[in-house]
Amino acid sequence: MQQSRYQEQNVFLNSNKDILLVEGKFDKIYISEAIKRLKKYKKYQSLDFEFFPMGGAEGLQNFIDKFTPKDGQKIIAILDRDSAGVKPIEEVLNKKIDSKTFDFEKNKNVYLALYPKKVGWRVENFVVEDYFDKSFIYKEALKLIQSADDTFKMFPNKVKDKIKETLPDKCQQETFADKHFNGFKILLDKLVEIKKH
Repeated sequence: MQQSRYQEQNVFLNSNKDILLVEGKFDKIYISEAIKRLKKYKKYQSLDFEFFPMGGAEGLQNFIDKFTPKDGQKIIAILDRDSAGVKPIEEVLNKKIDSKTFDFEKNKNVYLALYPKKVGWRVENFVVEDYFDKSFIYKEALKLIQSADDTFKMFPNKVKDKIKETLPDKCQQETFADKHFNGFKILLDKLVEIKKH
């Protein structure tokens, strides 16, 4: 595990690609797969990142203090739109932000952003898995519930945890339809906008 972390850091330090700092490995899987699947659209063809999972939102300050982008390179930190994602951005910016309206802001050569919500999203919190269509997630949940031997009381959290456990592998399979990544277009649009900033 430690060897893998050093290799990731080495790639990060030596890369000339833009860097996308994400909270965890699942964010990396979903976003990189979405870019791969949606590069058929011309506007996303410029998106080419080295991904670096920070091991949670609280690792943000360390990256900003220690890493400086190379000439022409952008570093973008994208975090969940929840209290765990907002808090480190507030600490870095040394001010309060409104999670409902915060877009992105540059600090010490790093662009800080929260996941943009899908159009029509009515709940304040928004995490990367929310880019997947709800009907798809509900179908996955129903399959898990039907195959479970647990009591009714255990369903909600156990099903959510099981989806989080199985979805990353599933979304990387060739049989996983490209259409399931359409919800990520708003995120990719935001990354294109930040790259042009």
